[in-house]
Amino acid sequence: MDTNIKKTKELLLASQKGIGSKEKIINDIVDGVAELLSISDLSERLSISRDVIIGWIKNTDPNFKPPKEIRLAFPTRGYYEEQIKKSLSYKASYSKDTYFPIPDIYVGNEPRWEKGTIKNWLHKCNEQKKAE
Repeated sequence: MDTNIKKTKELLLASQKGIGSKEKIINDIVDGVAELLSISDLSERLSISRDVIIGWIKNTDPNFKPPKEIRLAFPTRGYYEEQIKKSLSYKASYSKDTYFPIPDIYVGNEPRWEKGTIKNWLHKCNEQKKAE
């Protein structure tokens, strides 16, 4: 069976059973089939420094607690929004849909994202760029 069809079927069955997405992720982790990305994975795959990704997370997820040495290095969301407005690349069409996604789950204090979450975010970012 096609992997996408199988995953869709599992999601539908999970929703019918009342299992939320976090519960599904936990079950997938325990079963050894979860495909989760860490900050390091994202940094490598997107060719963006860990510090930048940590800044993005901090500005979208109020529950995120960056490592202590980084905590004071990043200003608040308001600071970043002000810098974006001042930059030449700022457009009035800037969308909150393209904010970096909140982690799907935390393993201890470490955020993790499903591949699909990052893929959807990248699609939204590209769609917005095309619209500009």
